[in-house]
Amino acid sequence: MSATNRWIRAALPAVLLITAAAPALAKSEKKHWWSGAPEREAEPFHWAGRLDEGGTLEVHGINGNVSATLAPGNQVEVEAVRRGHKDDPEDVKIEVIERGEKIIVCARYPNPSGGLNECGSEHQNVQDCDVSVEFTIRVPANVTFVPRTVNGSIEATGLQGPVMAGTVNGNVDLATTASAEARTVNGSINVHMGLPDDDDDVLEFETVNGRIALELPRDVDAEVDAKTANGSIRSELPVTVKSSKSDPWNIHHRLVGRIGEGGARLRMETTNGSIQLAGY
Repeated sequence: MSATNRWIRAALPAVLLITAAAPALAKSEKKHWWSGAPEREAEPFHWAGRLDEGGTLEVHGINGNVSATLAPGNQVEVEAVRRGHKDDPEDVKIEVIERGEKIIVCARYPNPSGGLNECGSEHQNVQDCDVSVEFTIRVPANVTFVPRTVNGSIEATGLQGPVMAGTVNGNVDLATTASAEARTVNGSINVHMGLPDDDDDVLEFETVNGRIALELPRDVDAEVDAKTANGSIRSELPVTVKSSKSDPWNIHHRLVGRIGEGGARLRMETTNGSIQLAGY
């Protein structure tokens, strides 16, 4: 298993199961040209709970996007919309774990044994279940946000805490005043972030098929290690180049250098795509 998949599928214990309030009937019967079965939508799931500054909020999906915005106070809000065609969306349960300063939210799919997949387990057998779960999250300021999915994109805008986002098939778009990390396999990465928290931080931005665009404060001090197999590397920020194949403004394949006085390490790697550094 790749480092990306290990990071996305980190195992987490389950202690509290919360499902939608009522066994509602399907709400949508819209047909799609690619499926003979109508789309069914389960009753929306909603949960809210307090998470103070310094806490961590994790979201684990499998099929579906994760969207996040800033909460006005210290109240986490979770909304999940489950949709399916051939499979009943009610069969996928939403689980919320509260463990001290951490809240974990999971979409649990049926497994071959007749039960549900464990929250955050590395072994997620969804049995070709076509149910998607679209998460909409409100994240308090100064909370670490860790969204993960497999088949879906991640979008987090206007946040005020660290973000570590990962998917396999989908784009990652992040905007936060704090530090960030992002990983995908088939998708692009676009990140607008603040200054790293510590000079010893290692912030990673990795994809295989997609571009990477990273926007940083112009007064950032950082070490840069950027690599692409098929694409170019461009930097609008002044880079003191230690190793490259060309000039610091249009480098092909590999760039190792320093911005400002150096500090936190920024690692950017893609196989098929360009890499761009910009300042604000």
